[in-house]
Amino acid sequence: MSEASEVTGNPLCLNLFQYSPYAGTTSVPSLDDVLGASAAAGFGLVGLDMYSLDVLDIAPGMVARSLQHHGLGCFEMLGLSVDGDETTSLAMARNVARWVGEAQAEWVLTVVAAPVDDELVDRFGRCADLVVAEGGRLALEFLPFLPVSTIESARAVCDAVGATRARVLVDSWHVFRGTSALAGVAAMPADAIGYVQFDDALPVVGALPDEVMTRRIWPGRGEFDLTGFADAVKATGYRGAISVELLNESWRLDGLRPAEFARRAMQTSLPYWS
Repeated sequence: MSEASEVTGNPLCLNLFQYSPYAGTTSVPSLDDVLGASAAAGFGLVGLDMYSLDVLDIAPGMVARSLQHHGLGCFEMLGLSVDGDETTSLAMARNVARWVGEAQAEWVLTVVAAPVDDELVDRFGRCADLVVAEGGRLALEFLPFLPVSTIESARAVCDAVGATRARVLVDSWHVFRGTSALAGVAAMPADAIGYVQFDDALPVVGALPDEVMTRRIWPGRGEFDLTGFADAVKATGYRGAISVELLNESWRLDGLRPAEFARRAMQTSLPYWS
């Protein structure tokens, strides 16, 4: 691990979803390319996604070997959507659980895409069981345009299935674009937090489901109060990893290479967490 990572109060993870086909990448870079770029920039942890891994058609055992070769750990795996359809939710959970086992990932980024009722919570718990069996847990992300849209609603679902199976994912984008306040973040007990994602954003010009995937920007270059966000997270006592999740369509169109992406992500994020 680099000196930059070692002096960080919270270890930094580079979320590589920017290069996923789900995010709009037409030519997914090789696993070795993105992992090498992450390690060279000083990250000790990465976030991978099952959509890229499926496309790359990686042989069993190769993810673990590649991570080990670059001196990296897989902190998060994207992503699971639990909705009103039993078959598709469980099928997605089985697929992401397979990659959790391959990468030895700690967390699965998860969203709830259907109204929360007893049946949904039961389905969420059974999806969690599939991931737990492979060594991971669900991190439930609240989004302002989905049924689970606040810290409180995410905590209610996680509390219902238990912290050993699921905890809340706190993302700066969803805090500042939603109705959850920084005071609500600061009031969270550390053991309710699965992990934290970190990003900045340009002023809103379109619909939020588009904005979230296309107009994030380097920390400090957008309009979020990221110092306030970092202070709120630190107030909880959370000392786990911070996943830098930057999704920007113009970077994809301009062909931003993983090495430059990783370098700038570290350079702009580290000051907030050191």
